[in-house]
Amino acid sequence: MKKNLLCMLSAIAVSVASQIAVAALPIPPQPNVCPSVAAIKPIGVSHNTRRIAKLWFAGRRSNAYQTANLWTFIVVDIPAKDAVDAFQKAMFGLKTLSLQTGPFYDIQWNRWVCLYATEGGLPAFAMNPPLDSSSELIAGNDDISEVTIPESLFNR
Repeated sequence: MKKNLLCMLSAIAVSVASQIAVAALPIPPQPNVCPSVAAIKPIGVSHNTRRIAKLWFAGRRSNAYQTANLWTFIVVDIPAKDAVDAFQKAMFGLKTLSLQTGPFYDIQWNRWVCLYATEGGLPAFAMNPPLDSSSELIAGNDDISEVTIPESLFNR
């Protein structure tokens, strides 16, 4: 019983410490607008798709999308059989892309976020400042690799 209590207290302490560390980071300047759907569509997503568990995601690591800021854009939760199928579904989803909300500040990412949706049910988001190769996504040009999408982004 003491061992379980000690483990639980340790987990709580680590969680609180990580939240304090994130909260201590300076909040980046708020962008004036989210990238428009009209600016995202012609740029599309990279051929470098990645799989998380049984779902795929695709995006662009950094683009201004006709705004004054750089953004990372990602289509997530793509049910696909392989990378080619994921890319094709992401590109098809862009045809019905619509802006849902944003920009709003997400403390877990310490970034401004814009949420998008498609008629096919694929969620997508844009983040500012963009993710870089030393942060949550590993990027080489437009390459995207494994990422954990926090639930806070979709609980709006």
